[in-house]
Amino acid sequence: MATVNDLITEALNECNIKSNLESLTADELMDARNTLNTLMFAMPNLGKQLFRREEASHTFTQSVSSFTLPTTYYDLDSAYIRYNESDTLLEELPISEYLTLSNKNSQGMPQYYSLFYKKDFNIEVKLHPQPALVGATGYIFHYLGILNHISYTTNAENLNSPHNFYIAIKWALAEQLCNRYDVPIEKIAFITKMKKDALDAANATNVGFKSSLRIRSAF
Repeated sequence: MATVNDLITEALNECNIKSNLESLTADELMDARNTLNTLMFAMPNLGKQLFRREEASHTFTQSVSSFTLPTTYYDLDSAYIRYNESDTLLEELPISEYLTLSNKNSQGMPQYYSLFYKKDFNIEVKLHPQPALVGATGYIFHYLGILNHISYTTNAENLNSPHNFYIAIKWALAEQLCNRYDVPIEKIAFITKMKKDALDAANATNVGFKSSLRIRSAF
């Protein structure tokens, strides 16, 4: 599995820059990581479809107002409640509005969901009202989620991206790093073309998109 350092190293290689991490100064490595962070936060401008999506569901075993998403997700495109084989679309409520609700413990069929991003990188899904009917025959929360590019572990930062997404990010980062080094114009043009082709290839395999993509995870 590739790591963030692998991605930075390969991007520097594409610029014909020394890429042995031991030979790079701490400032150079920090600059590369900051560049990658900036790139990820600006990803909607590069092609916000560059994120793999997957459908999943959560069955409530008790009436609670929240649950934690699997760590493979960092955002939701949409969500709905299924009951008696009928689907009801939920509206996303900004967490600031959720916090102002005075009746958070009320029960019924959920109508809203909010995403609370915790310091440990977990995401808590908060529902309103709390599901009144639980278990296999109760309310089932279905969602279309955007998957993390990166999996946080104790000792490493492992990229979770499918290969074509990894390639697209690599070329996009290489293009950004070109501005920091003396890279020939012909090489810059080549990298820019490769970035465009890689983005097109990655987007071609993706399904759906979020109307206002929010990048909250960073490298």
